[in-house]
Amino acid sequence: MGLPKAMEMLYTGDALSAAEAKEIGMLNHMVSRESLEAVSMAMVTSILNGSPIAMRLQTYILCGYFH
Repeated sequence: MGLPKAMEMLYTGDALSAAEAKEIGMLNHMVSRESLEAVSMAMVTSILNGSPIAMRLQTYILCGYFH
């Protein structure tokens, strides 16, 4: 389903439900409003505990890709 559904959405402008977006890989997590802050902070902590060199390289690659 992946790419064709995403392309259809781009061309038609149709909205997707959160479940559909997760199914085709457009989002990684679905969380309740009540757990959003805790899940976000856990992700931030994980990112901050990562390798600074790896983070710099990933940022360089992504910035180069989108420019």
